[in-house]
Amino acid sequence: MPDAIAHYKILGSLGAGGLGEAYRARDTNLGRTVAVKVLPARITRDPARLEARVATARRVMDLSHPNIAMLFEIGQEGDQRFLVFEFVQGQPLASLINGRALHVRRALEFGINLADALADAHGVDVVHGDIRPDTIMITPKDRAKFMNFGLSAFTGGGAGRVAAAGPYIAPEELAGQTGDSRSDIY
Repeated sequence: MPDAIAHYKILGSLGAGGLGEAYRARDTNLGRTVAVKVLPARITRDPARLEARVATARRVMDLSHPNIAMLFEIGQEGDQRFLVFEFVQGQPLASLINGRALHVRRALEFGINLADALADAHGVDVVHGDIRPDTIMITPKDRAKFMNFGLSAFTGGGAGRVAAAGPYIAPEELAGQTGDSRSDIY
């Protein structure tokens, strides 16, 4: 684990996922805790593909909704590319449900939170692209929040995404087509 990435002091590991290694870090310029995701070489080695993904990420940076984790920065230090997100405390919806049903009122509240976030994002043509219980965080104040909004294109989709998304992937995506706002709602 590195000690720092750019001006972000690494505080601990958050694990690894499709976007690479994730760390809890302290932004030494602004004095806030953030999540830094270091993009793996398989994502960054094709400059044209990377630039298309970065263009999408710039659009995501314009999203401001209480139920979407903010993307603060698309950074580079040497050859290393990284994304800096709002650090969201809580637990993934997947671990909360863990095979159990939620109370109806609580499930409706989460649904309202997430539908409102999707409406705002889809209104500016930004699609999440990977909605499933693992990409939704439930905060200590019991609010649902989307993680990694619009960044599934970084991971390249394909068989790995199909395996991770399981029953949550839309039929058109299973058929190899590009998803859109309707795929998010599916």
